[in-house]
Amino acid sequence: MRRGQSAFLAFTVPALLPMFALLLAGGDRLRLGLALLLAIFGVAVSAISRSGGRALGEPVRLRFTNAELARGLATLNAGLEARVAERSAQLEAAGAREREGERQLASAARLAMVGTLAAGVAHEINNPLTYVKSNLSYVRDELGRLGANPDAHGALDEALTDAGEGVERVRAIVRHLMALSRVDASSAAHPVDLHGALDACVDMIGGEVHARARLRRDYGAVPHVLGDRTRLVQVFLNLLFNAVQAVPEGSPERHEVRVATRLDAGGEHVIVEVSDTGCGIPEASLSRIWEPFFTTKPIEQGIGLGLPICRSLVGALGGRMAVRSREGAGSTFTVWLRVAPAREPERAGEPGRSSPSVHG
Repeated sequence: MRRGQSAFLAFTVPALLPMFALLLAGGDRLRLGLALLLAIFGVAVSAISRSGGRALGEPVRLRFTNAELARGLATLNAGLEARVAERSAQLEAAGAREREGERQLASAARLAMVGTLAAGVAHEINNPLTYVKSNLSYVRDELGRLGANPDAHGALDEALTDAGEGVERVRAIVRHLMALSRVDASSAAHPVDLHGALDACVDMIGGEVHARARLRRDYGAVPHVLGDRTRLVQVFLNLLFNAVQAVPEGSPERHEVRVATRLDAGGEHVIVEVSDTGCGIPEASLSRIWEPFFTTKPIEQGIGLGLPICRSLVGALGGRMAVRSREGAGSTFTVWLRVAPAREPERAGEPGRSSPSVHG
């Protein structure tokens, strides 16, 4: 505004000053009056110019000020939006963690309750089973000693065999219940040759696998894992049984059961994958397969304890399990096991091949 006033004076003064001087030089009263009027006109025009400049300059200044404030508000608004989005994401993640924690807590509570129930039921069933098995053996021995009719003896012997198989079936269920209620921690974890344990499982179930599918072993260069051979054989034998049972009968050339091992990127875990090209698991059932007594199999093939027991065994060894599956396209169970520290590995011949299997 001051620059505008200076420019006005720079134009006005040179224009009026010669006329003012000329009128003063005339000396008569008329010219002096005109000179006075000219001076008053110059002062008035200068005052009008000053006030007009202020009136025009203030809106311009306010416009630039408002523009600056608008830019500042836009920057502040963008920052606030980013902070709100970040905080919302943090709250959402915290909520998801809280929900997951609640789900795991509820699952642990259910498993603890089922474990307590399983221990009591197993104890109550185990004793009568001992009597039944003993009496079956006694009846068989007495029939042999009495030398009954061969035809009748054969029928009775077959009936006793069926009864004995039923007893063994119930005893297997009792063992599963006991395993569910308490993971045996009597044997300390030690370095185990993982491939040796896997080969033992394949040897035991190889006939059943080849009857339904091709067996493929993709073993990577992996170190020993920290664990227990008996538990690992139990886990992978169960997974192999599940894979075989998921494959339909009649077309072994069209299906495959695959066992693969590799070291993870961090070098802290060995990853084992047991996959099949069978029927897969329905999406609605994927979140429930770890629950005790939940199974997608017919009742004669499993009671829903295998996978919960396997997960407990792997968790007790410091590992974890996961599954991915698509209905009609097969399933893949993944097991992470900790790499064993450098120490003397487990010697061949340690017990493990006779480990009881668990069917889920």
